[in-house]
Amino acid sequence: MQNKRAYLVYWIMIVMTCGQAMAQSSHDAASGHDKDIRHDKDIKHAASDRFEILSADGKYRLGFRGYVQENNQFSHQTDNKKSDIDIKLKRARLSMYGHVIDPRLTFMVQTALEKDPPARVDGYRRAPGTDLLSDYNFNMAFHHNYFQLRIGKFSAPFSRQNLASASQLQFVDPFLASEAFQVTNTGKDVGVMLHNSYDNQFEWSLAGQSNGVAFRLGFNHHAIDGYDMVDWNGGNLRFAVAANGSLQTDYKTAKFADIRGGLDFIAKVVGLSTNGAFFYQWANEKDDAKHNFGTGLDVGYLIKGRIEPVVRHSWIKGATGAHVQQVLGGVNYYIHGHHLKLQGYGGIELGGAEVKRGLAGLQVQLAI
Repeated sequence: MQNKRAYLVYWIMIVMTCGQAMAQSSHDAASGHDKDIRHDKDIKHAASDRFEILSADGKYRLGFRGYVQENNQFSHQTDNKKSDIDIKLKRARLSMYGHVIDPRLTFMVQTALEKDPPARVDGYRRAPGTDLLSDYNFNMAFHHNYFQLRIGKFSAPFSRQNLASASQLQFVDPFLASEAFQVTNTGKDVGVMLHNSYDNQFEWSLAGQSNGVAFRLGFNHHAIDGYDMVDWNGGNLRFAVAANGSLQTDYKTAKFADIRGGLDFIAKVVGLSTNGAFFYQWANEKDDAKHNFGTGLDVGYLIKGRIEPVVRHSWIKGATGAHVQQVLGGVNYYIHGHHLKLQGYGGIELGGAEVKRGLAGLQVQLAI
């Protein structure tokens, strides 16, 4: 059932994206912000190519966004000499967004149609509800630049790569470390968040969630879009830095059994874009304190708006002292920006100094 559902979305997206490629895209015109397809800016900076319905009095707006990613990957396990060829829809997302009654009162509902939620997720706390409904929230912008209130299910304000849409990464997944340190199995949680959006010079977020509190404080230089990892505009140096933290609890005691912190950055100049992060986790289980660390770094260079060679290194050091590393390289071909692109990649994963797995693949993305 889930395969039929995901592939139906896949073919719908093909038809819609082919039509979109003939129209002007948000990636075609430079502006004060880097070009992107993010939901929150779609609401604020609607362009002519959006799939939207607007009421005559302007009080109601309904729009549609989404993307599909088909990933074709070959991998080889060195310990058991086992090789696998995996062809699957890695992500199939479809979302509705808009505003009701007042342009300041916006909503967003996003489905994750690529898979059914697992019965159990090892190593992560499962966010309430179904993983198939990735996001559902209302957002009231009392003042867009200073104070907004979001209620529902949303991306926890922790880690730049988890906050960025997977459609706008330079690789097919976030850092290995970013996935390991995210606050839930999907990086989403249910709760209430106070924030001022992610497109101001100073950004801040404070969320009370089902598993505790998460917060983020950042600085964005020269109107950079810090959540699209590609330097579409070129030009002079732009950068963004942020600090974030998470205090996790089951609310049954006043103690925090899991404390996480992180620093991340992104910088762009004349087509070169790099982003990185550092993570720390203190976990206390039955009076047994553990300290975990992780890092990640991506670098890419956009050539003539089409070709982007990219490299990545990610590292995790667990409480047991074991080191896990991932080293990847690849080339992205942007046929029509993020709306239609090919991502070729390959690399190795290491446990200590030993190569555990080799992998190579090609991912196709269609986005509207």
